[in-house]
Amino acid sequence: MKKQIAVTGLMLALLSGATGCGWSPLRSSGDTQGYWLPLAVVLTVDRSVTDATLSYNDACQQLRTIAYGEQLTYALLRQIGLAFERVRIDPEQLKGKTDGTVSVTIGLQNVRLLIPRQADKSHDVTIELGATVTFQDAAGAVIYTKGIKTEWKGSVDSSRQNCDVRGLAEIVNEAALVLAQGVKSQLGTSIKIREYASQRNAARR
Repeated sequence: MKKQIAVTGLMLALLSGATGCGWSPLRSSGDTQGYWLPLAVVLTVDRSVTDATLSYNDACQQLRTIAYGEQLTYALLRQIGLAFERVRIDPEQLKGKTDGTVSVTIGLQNVRLLIPRQADKSHDVTIELGATVTFQDAAGAVIYTKGIKTEWKGSVDSSRQNCDVRGLAEIVNEAALVLAQGVKSQLGTSIKIREYASQRNAARR
């Protein structure tokens, strides 16, 4: 119960004031498509999302980690908000008019980066992220679930003076955004979810 409360608190903080979180806003990768299906849904994410980290070896072959859970959570909130008319993290905000629940978990997390030695040089890097998104109807029945994988490439810089890898955080954040956009697209174009949305919309008339 304490873990669930902590996750909800983080998501509320992200929604209420993302600019004060101490990290850079996600840049757009060009996907601005919105679907706005006529559904009011509750979004739940587990600790694999909010506490997401990636491990990599720096220029001195030391193992390091980079946290991107806040960025990913924020990206999911923004993107899933483009898939449905109303998205909330607190069921009480929908006043009992919930049409369903969307849940997201993270599985695959991988950094492909090789820096053979300290040098003033650029290096190619590939970020692989995978998630599972599930949509449950108002009665709790699963009507859609999908595994999504994204691969995002870029370049980072190393220096002969230290072990740091510059530019990796930005590339990880881009990968998080692309993954969130993939989640949005899968939800917004799902035939089963669209049919369900039509049924719920017709019943309200």
